[in-house]
Amino acid sequence: MHDDLSALAAAAQNGSKDALEALIGAAQQPIYNLALRMLQRPMDAEDATQEILIKLITHKTTWQRCSGSSPCQHWPQVGAATLPNSSPRLARRKPATP
Repeated sequence: MHDDLSALAAAAQNGSKDALEALIGAAQQPIYNLALRMLQRPMDAEDATQEILIKLITHKTTWQRCSGSSPCQHWPQVGAATLPNSSPRLARRKPATP
């Protein structure tokens, strides 16, 4: 899996639309799941997921190569974990009360 994602990331950085789509497809659900746990509202999690995916796509040239210290399978979660910094509009919202 790590090697597959490494190859996809490299191909996406080199302009492969198919590789980028495959990476985004692999990242979307994990990002949404983490955003939902953080924001506790499905609509907010959907918005956050979209914002994070846009940032990942528009900053693909700055992706670091996958390595042992930064495995590819974790890069979507790293993006989602920075949600409060990357999405002030969503971070200001209070989580839903149970």
